[in-house]
Amino acid sequence: MIQPSISACIPVLLATLITGCADSGTLWIDGRAERLRTMLVRADSTEDATRATVVLSNGLFSCKLPELDDPARAQQAVQNMITAACREGAVHLNLTLWRTPQGDWSGSYPGLSYAGPLDLGPEQTRLSDAVFYSVEEAILVEYVNLDRAYAVESAILEEGAGDGGQVDVIEEATGLGGGFSMPSLGLTGTFEAQWCEADDNQFALLESSPAFVCP
Repeated sequence: MIQPSISACIPVLLATLITGCADSGTLWIDGRAERLRTMLVRADSTEDATRATVVLSNGLFSCKLPELDDPARAQQAVQNMITAACREGAVHLNLTLWRTPQGDWSGSYPGLSYAGPLDLGPEQTRLSDAVFYSVEEAILVEYVNLDRAYAVESAILEEGAGDGGQVDVIEEATGLGGGFSMPSLGLTGTFEAQWCEADDNQFALLESSPAFVCP
């Protein structure tokens, strides 16, 4: 497969959200395509800044863990999430978008490693940052209670990887669509992320980085 030019695809996304040159949920890693099965976004605000976190993964996750009365089944739901996040070949990319409170989400977000509210100002009203986690090797282990899970033996974790990158976004009623380029990580891609609620518990776990939930 030939990797599409992200510079060619992003203007099309921003104009129409119809991506004739790339799948709307694709992550390219050094030329290798990964289909994104999870594309979620959640936003919060302070007086000085508004932030959105876009969670992208080749694993399948929802905003919420299932609400179960049986503690054993609830624990199993958490275990299933951990297994999906930590399997060999799992790839996760969290994009953080910062903007001043005025306006909407649509626009370009230049990359800045470890960006935060203090980096915003009249000359720079939007910024982005990235965290990338990839499980290179994992083994299936069985615990005393016969539950099974993947134990990560080798992984790549890149935090504060925004420098030199860019995220381009258009706001929709259902979420944020757009594309990104992270040269320091060898990543490009496109997404159409759906809004999650502020208190959605599974999103909070994924937002904190799968590296923190993988054994």
